[in-house]
This record gives sequence, structure tokens and C-alpha cells, in this order.
Amino acid sequence: MKKENLSGEMSAKSSHTPGPWGGYMENGLMRIAPCGALIDVLTNEGKANARLIAAAPDLKSALEGMLEWARRVKVSNPGLEIANACAAIAKAEGQEVH
Repeated sequence: MKKENLSGEMSAKSSHTPGPWGGYMENGLMRIAPCGALIDVLTNEGKANARLIAAAPDLKSALEGMLEWARRVKVSNPGLEIANACAAIAKAEGQEVH
């Protein structure tokens, strides 16, 4: 069976399914899908969704690094972007985000 590398570079214009995404348990497995749908990795959109999921740990790490940098340089007016980054990390860690 041919294995396809899903960690390839994404185009400047994302082709993945926009959020919201969710997860639920089924038969002891966590199912992750946009709006409760299953991901069809045979389509271009499905492959883009799989790349996004595969990149999630790197994206989280990059956000954490950016926030640490902002703390080190003592950003005086962090703005909405920093708040959004904190909320995204919290969501990834299973915390409730309002």
C-alpha cells in the first residue's frame, strides 16, 4: 500500500475545511472532524484537513514560542493576536475557552 506524506507544505491559500472542528469518542477512539463530519482523505480538501491535523503540534509549539518571545521582550500592548494565540493554546490543551 502506498503511503502519502501528508505533512507537505500548504499553499498560501488554505484548502482545508474551515472550523469549527470538534472531537468525540467512538468505540474507544477519538474522532476529529469539521462540524461532526468524517474526513475523506481521498479528496484534496480531505488531504488538506489531514495536513492541518498533522501540523497541529508544530503550530501549537510555534504559538508557545511566540508568546514566550512576547513575554521576554515585554510587549506593552499585546493586542488581540496574543489573546487569540492564548485561546488557541488553551483550546488545544482541553481548557474551556470563552
